[in-house]
Amino acid sequence: MITEYGLIDTRKAKTLSVNLETLEPISEKDKPANIDHYRRVIGKLLFLMRGSRPDICFTVSRLSRYVAKPAEKHWRGAMQVLRYTKGTRDFGISFSGLEERQKVEGYVDSDYAGDRTDRKSTYGSVLMLLGGPLAWYSRKQRSVSTSTTEAEYVALCYGSKEAMWFRELLKELGFIQFLGDSREVQMYSDNQGCIALAENPEDHARSKHIDVQYHYTRQLVEYRKIKLDYCPTRDMLADALTKPLGFQAFNRCIQRLVGP
Repeated sequence: MITEYGLIDTRKAKTLSVNLETLEPISEKDKPANIDHYRRVIGKLLFLMRGSRPDICFTVSRLSRYVAKPAEKHWRGAMQVLRYTKGTRDFGISFSGLEERQKVEGYVDSDYAGDRTDRKSTYGSVLMLLGGPLAWYSRKQRSVSTSTTEAEYVALCYGSKEAMWFRELLKELGFIQFLGDSREVQMYSDNQGCIALAENPEDHARSKHIDVQYHYTRQLVEYRKIKLDYCPTRDMLADALTKPLGFQAFNRCIQRLVGP
């Protein structure tokens, strides 16, 4: 890709510093980009992201929203992602097998009303095992959340569904040792209100407006299929899947995901 798009002689980028304006829809003052070229590069970046590079997941997922009507700013954003991958070609997923990491762990996070167009939130999740990520995604919520707690609660619901899929897969393949003695998947959130909401089914006043489907997490906690714990934002691996981060915060996240 670096050769195809003429980036061999360009400067390498060690951080994914894509301008936030690049991640917004085209406006009247923006110059349109070539749709075919844009779709081609986004398709290739999606393949790379899904295969082995969760560090570019948030940015590529956001840029992919504009394949129907891309602007030059979106094209520049895609090229910035390529320059970043050029500077981090030695990054990738590795599994260490360390004793303390031999259980599946899930990290879920969400921004709050991060999309300036419709004020919907972006949520992300990553499942870790043996020191490496098993699965990851960054997606836009289907409805507007009215609070940070609600946005995180919705993210936890989707992350829990992903965790349950892998839980059943590991059981069927005979790898139940990766679930621990309790057979619970450890899930982490950096929002105390979200955890309290999932663990306390009597807290109706704060949750009666939330769609019933998102209370799926409560059932999993009750049936002891997942276990919730608080994780400080500084250690939240899914943080890089939900919003643009500063240099230090971004690198702190990706070093545990795809560090060299």
